[in-house]
Amino acid sequence: TCSAEMLLNSHELTRYDVAASDGPLGVVEDLLFDETDWVVRQLAVNTDGFLVHHRVMITTQDVAAIELPSETLRLRLSRAEIKDKSDAAMARQEGDGTRSGKPSTFALATTLSSANAAFDYSLHAVDGRVGLVHGLLIDTATWQIRYIVIDAGDWLEYKFTLLSPRVISGLNHADRQFLANVTKQQVQDSPPYNADAELSRDWEAFLYDHYGWPKDW
Repeated sequence: TCSAEMLLNSHELTRYDVAASDGPLGVVEDLLFDETDWVVRQLAVNTDGFLVHHRVMITTQDVAAIELPSETLRLRLSRAEIKDKSDAAMARQEGDGTRSGKPSTFALATTLSSANAAFDYSLHAVDGRVGLVHGLLIDTATWQIRYIVIDAGDWLEYKFTLLSPRVISGLNHADRQFLANVTKQQVQDSPPYNADAELSRDWEAFLYDHYGWPKDW
């Protein structure tokens, strides 16, 4: 199982296997997060033939453990319980007219945003465009999105850095934009993030000092 402090990129999690309490279920296809509090609420799982429903939604509260190095999400529910929940959700949607129309699928919660869709959204600072979103860093103990991974480089090279959701003023889905209350220069001068290195508290303190954010740990 994972440690309490482990952060995983949403882009990585979308390839993790999912196991019910009584056997394999499928693969994570997408993560659905709440923009108001930046918490992942649901997982879209491709059941790959294990269930009649090709795609099911699992709440993050039903994840019992994240197992490494097998990269598997272990659920508290059995496959029968998941099927029953999916059947009930589809029945409700057929009753209120929200069924997506796709076979063996039920609609996503409309108040949640897709991590997959947010990948490659542009980041717009108060004075203009400054980079692209390259994933969300998620605290696997709480499903809280702690950071947004930003590529602030140019067309010749990558430069990855992190932003706290606290500075995001909104998401413009029509134009595929994250809107941030920071300047372009602040992002360009921010400390570089190395995804292959452990994210230490000292590095986080350096990042917070750069932006003048109050440390909340």
